[in-house]
Amino acid sequence: MSENFSVLIVDDDEDDYFILSEYLLDIPGKSMELTWASTYTEAIEMLTNQKFSICFFDYQLGAKTGLDLLQVASKLKLQTPIILLTGKSNDMIDQQALQLGVSDYMEKSEIDSRKLDRSIRYALERTSVLKSLQESEEKYKSIFFGSLDALCLLDVKGHLLDANPVTLNLFHVDQESLLKTHITDYFISPADVEQFMGALDKGETIPEWEIQIKDSMGVIYVCIIACTKIQIPGDPDNSFFRCILRDITKRKKMEQQIMASEKLAATGRFMRMLGHEIRNPLNNIHMAATQLKEEINNEDLEYFLDIIERNSDRISQLVTELLQSTGNQSQILWKSTPLKTLLEETISMAADRISLKNIKLITKIHQDNIVLMTDPAKLCIALLNIIVNGLEVVDTNTGILTIEADGKESGTLISVTDNGPGIDTHLHDRIFEAYYTAKQNGVGLGLSATKSIIEALNGTVSVNSAPGYGTTFSIWLPQENQEN
Repeated sequence: MSENFSVLIVDDDEDDYFILSEYLLDIPGKSMELTWASTYTEAIEMLTNQKFSICFFDYQLGAKTGLDLLQVASKLKLQTPIILLTGKSNDMIDQQALQLGVSDYMEKSEIDSRKLDRSIRYALERTSVLKSLQESEEKYKSIFFGSLDALCLLDVKGHLLDANPVTLNLFHVDQESLLKTHITDYFISPADVEQFMGALDKGETIPEWEIQIKDSMGVIYVCIIACTKIQIPGDPDNSFFRCILRDITKRKKMEQQIMASEKLAATGRFMRMLGHEIRNPLNNIHMAATQLKEEINNEDLEYFLDIIERNSDRISQLVTELLQSTGNQSQILWKSTPLKTLLEETISMAADRISLKNIKLITKIHQDNIVLMTDPAKLCIALLNIIVNGLEVVDTNTGILTIEADGKESGTLISVTDNGPGIDTHLHDRIFEAYYTAKQNGVGLGLSATKSIIEALNGTVSVNSAPGYGTTFSIWLPQENQEN
């Protein structure tokens, strides 16, 4: 059974066309349907509008050449095998033709049916192999560039060779900048760098493990990383590593929120029990102080008894508010509140402690007219917890506490800074956890309650501190909480 071929012959010499046609028609076992394009323009039209099994391009096509036509075929992304016909072999022309994707080339003077048959079979097989390779390449490209995870290729030393768009988005860099970096440039922990490079140097597959990375903007992400060594077949000295990074930051935050919710529920139960236990001795203290004031006529003692009375009243009020806040954290009583007034009331609640420790208090309210839509009672508790925390860690007589507020178009920033001993960096996240405390007699509920309240008010709270440099707590309330 003969094979059917549709053949395009591009040649501006009619005699050469007829000679080539006769040879093609004489090939045994092949049925040829021949089409002739006598000009460069005619050839382009036929290549654009028709499909052929195989094409023959003559090198000389008047003002144009077969190489020009090959460039057109490349732009059209034709997968048709193309054989270039030349008057005389020329190494430079042959090389250019191969670079442009020609399947084979032949000298006209050496053409006969047998050689044409061999050239056609070679061109068809070569095109089939190239097509398979292109399909495989496209398939793996789609896997590489379509992956929802960050995929990148590393050399054996860990330098980045290639990366998919997810990787570029994760690191916030462009392709050119990324390829100038080392994968560990984005690691935060020196221990992770050491472990990763140790496995890389040994050529070991790196199983999944959790790390923290930092992008070019300084944003920290939690990722699962895995790395596999790829050996090029037949070349033992040529290998690379395929690295996968899966961003699990949102998942980790969700897990932390669930854990925080569970802890807060437990906190609520604990606080209700504690509140009832506190009230009885507190009432006794208050009644005793009142009785002493009536019986003792001593101005110095009365000053301290006034402090006892005020603070026992305040403790009773705080217990009530804390029980309400832990009992139903989602119940926010929104109210238009001048920030300056709220800060003054909060500071007054800590005035006795500031006076007794002789602390220097600095307040900086950059705009007097900032008005917040908030729950003033809960925000007051959140701020007071931070202020009291600062007063506890600073030294008597030399302690300094700075409270600053600044309103911007995007929101309101309230910061509380102390000149205390500071907090280790690795503890920054933990200090907001319920029941975690570094204080000898603390229970670890103040900052946890603050974080819960601020988040319920749609804001965020963060800490910036280092040992020996004091601590700054920053509360950010978005524009939606700020009245214009």
